[in-house]
Order: sequence, then structure tokens, then C-alpha cells
Amino acid sequence: MCVVAVHLRRSPGLASYLRIHSAPSLLAVVSGRITAFKGTHISFEGLKNFMGSLFPSDTLLRIKDENVDDFLQGWQDNRVRAIFFSHKAEPSLRFIAPAFFFRDRIACGYVHTMSPEVQTLVRRFNINKHRESLLMWNEATDSTLASIVMQQLSRSTIDEIMEHNKFLSLPRLSSQKVFDELCPLQPKLKKARLCVALITKKVKEHEIARTTFRSFASSSSIQTDRVKFVYIYEEVQQNFVKALTKGNETRSQMVVEVVILTRSDQRKLSYEFLEDGWGLDPAAVPQSRRQLEQRLHEILAGDSLLALRAVVPEFYNEHMLGLLTRIMYKLSDWYDRIYYYCTRLANVSHVI
Repeated sequence: MCVVAVHLRRSPGLASYLRIHSAPSLLAVVSGRITAFKGTHISFEGLKNFMGSLFPSDTLLRIKDENVDDFLQGWQDNRVRAIFFSHKAEPSLRFIAPAFFFRDRIACGYVHTMSPEVQTLVRRFNINKHRESLLMWNEATDSTLASIVMQQLSRSTIDEIMEHNKFLSLPRLSSQKVFDELCPLQPKLKKARLCVALITKKVKEHEIARTTFRSFASSSSIQTDRVKFVYIYEEVQQNFVKALTKGNETRSQMVVEVVILTRSDQRKLSYEFLEDGWGLDPAAVPQSRRQLEQRLHEILAGDSLLALRAVVPEFYNEHMLGLLTRIMYKLSDWYDRIYYYCTRLANVSHVI
């Protein structure tokens, strides 16, 4: 969050784009959407309410004893869980702004520690009611991924903790942005960062593969700074998977595919499939673990190359808003612009 000043005469182009026709004016820009302050008198409380209204109502979910477990178990949406704790009835903008910024990677909640509806969870997580706390979880909800307690959490501290803990232990490649972050371009093989992707389908039978692969990712001795373990939904990212399989069907009866890849270009990558795949039978998983770990050690040591090449399409964005929602946001944006223009024009005419 930043604050800037626009001089109408020195920056007429920017003023025109922002629909600023008189001064002083107060505007906010969130995700490209311009919202004007509609009041005639600016006060601290009015400004605070205006800033809070800029963010969607679900940016911070109100967490209570009755919904905390459902919230923590919701990581199937591919997002880490975070809960802010404070003695204040309403969440601070210090919490709302980072929750909005990291919304694609982290689902955030808020607990008013003095409320009678949260006392069980306050005791459960050993929360100090008179200090501010931030707790984060990944798939293992029985223990926290990160936690911090301070008299007052600073925005920089919140950003740093969230930035370093924004991915699950086994994240899903659910968009091109996630792919770029977890599997960045690395032209030189010796310093290459590998992505090891489990290719599964959105069926109950493949859940065991994701569970055992997640366990391997969390306990493997492989250098985690050079290797990222992820998974893909084949039906959702079918164009990407077809580019790797050259249009052939993946194995999905007794084993599922594991692809080891590294990127040399925005669209080009080198890769290979794990020879025997990843076993769906728990009894076959130890062999799959040994084979994958041995192969990764060989590649990282520079003793072997990834022989296959492919040009891949962009990942489909699973988080993209639906068409109707996008239309509603656009209509709301137009309404705000028209309202602001008309009221400002009326004020100018009145002054003249």
C-alpha cells in the first residue's frame, strides 16, 4: 500500500486517466479499479472506513470456534492458511492489506480474541489475548507452519512471514504465475532448479498418490533449494500434459506419472518421466521413493541430462474469476466512475 500525490497541471495525462477534474480529490486504486472518496469532509475515521471498504468482504474471514477446523482443512484450494489474532473488534488495515495482496496463495482469517465465540480456539492455540499474533498452516494442520506474537505486528513483518511461507508443502501448478515462481527459468543445467511434478487426476483413487508424494516431498534428503515438488491435475492442465506426453495417454491404473523438468526458456523445457512412475499401491511407494531420489541425485550431480524437449503452452489459470463475476465487477467500476464524474461536475458547476 502506498500513497502518492498528483498535480493536475503538471500531470494532466494521469489526471485525465484517473478522471480527476478538480482538486482536492481523493482516489484509491486497487487491482486496477479506481474508487473515489465520496464524502465532502475528510476525517481520520472517514478515511479509515473508506480504505476498509476498498477490499472485498471475504478478504479476512471471521474465524470462530464453530468454523476454525473447516477453515484449516480448506487447503485443497491450493492455499496456505493464516489467522490474525487481536483484541480489537475490527481488523486493522495492517492485516487486511497483506491478506488481499497474498489472496491467491494464502487464505486469511481474523479472530477477535475477546469475543465469547472464540475462547475454545484461543485456548487451543495458546493465544495471548493482549498481544497480536499471526499463525500459519499448510496441509499439516496439527502444527503451525509459522507463528509470531508481538505487541503490534508491523506490516513489514507480516509481509516477510507470508512471503516465506506462501506455498503448501506440495503445491499444485494451478496457473502460469505459480509455475513461474516454483519452476523459474534456469539456462545453465549445473545450476538448474528442478521441478518434480506428480501428474494425477481429480479422482479419489489418486488421493493416495498425492498423500504419499507429499510425504516424500516433506521428508526427502534432496536439496530443497534446487528442487521443488509439485503436482498437476491432468484434466485441468491437459494441454500442458499433452505437450509432454506428445499426445499419448498417461499411466493411471497401477501408477501415475512423475515428470522431472527444468526450464531453459519461457515456453521450452527439458524433461523426463520417472521410468516406473509413482505407485498407487502403498506397498510400491518405497520403491518409487528410492528410484526418484536416486535419479534426482544423478541429475543434480551433473552426471545425467534430461533428454526430452518440449514447447509447452501457458498453464490454465484455475483461479480466474467466472465470466458473470467479471461482468459484475466491470459494471460496478463503470458505476463508480460515472457517479464520481457526475458529482464532481456538479460541484464544479456550483462553484462557478
